[in-house]
Formats: sequence, C-alpha cells, structure tokens
Amino acid sequence: MNGVDPLPLYQYISGLAWLFVAFIYAPFLLALSFYLGRKLPFTRGWKVSAATLFFLVMLVLPFADVIVVGRQHQALCRKDAGTHVYRVVEVEGFYKDSIYAHKLNSGFSYVEGFRKGKLYRARKNDAGEVMFNRIDVP
Repeated sequence: MNGVDPLPLYQYISGLAWLFVAFIYAPFLLALSFYLGRKLPFTRGWKVSAATLFFLVMLVLPFADVIVVGRQHQALCRKDAGTHVYRVVEVEGFYKDSIYAHKLNSGFSYVEGFRKGKLYRARKNDAGEVMFNRIDVP
C-alpha cells in the first residue's frame, strides 16, 4: 500500500486482546454461527456457506480498523517521524517547570521556573553570582 510494507497483525493488537478473541469471542461466534446456520431456511450446503461467511466476517470485523490504522500509522511514521528543525530561533532565556540555574552557563541570560512552589527568574549578576527574583508571570 503506497510502498509501505504492512506489519503483521499481531504487532498491532495486545496479548490480552488475542486471549479475549481466542477464548471468548471466537467460541461465541462459532456457537452463534452454528445456531444461526441451523435456523436458516436453506439447503444444508447453503446453511454451511452462510454460517461460515457470517463467522469469518464477524471475526475480522472488529479488527478491520486496527489493520487500516496500523498501515496509516506505519506510513506516517516512515515519512514524518523524528525531530525536524525548520528554523533556529535565538532566545535570551527559557521557561521550565523547575529552575535549572546551570543553564545560565550555556549562554542563556535567564531561566524561569518554579522554586519552592513559586515562580522565579534566575539571572547572573555582574559578579557572576546567580540571583533569584520572584516574578508573577513567565
């Protein structure tokens, strides 16, 4: 499909789902197929064919979306996965959920983040010491 090799179905469905299919869903469908096959007003050959078709369609139907989504996922991952840098932006500092003052040594003029539950901005003063100033808005 569009040059993409589909992964096997077992890679898209969890082990618990396979157990459910093998021990609950498939036996239920098999019993239902036999029951519906006996109730059909056709000859024996048509009953077996209809019951078999019903079983196969109902067995595959819940997983049809898994197959389609899996193939789309694989195609998109091959094409668009990974980190893409479209442009480089120069910034003076950055915001992080906690303050990493050591980033001031990496060329940033300030770092904003939380310290002791409050929002702070860390800067180096002229003497090279790290100063923490409480701020209201990042």
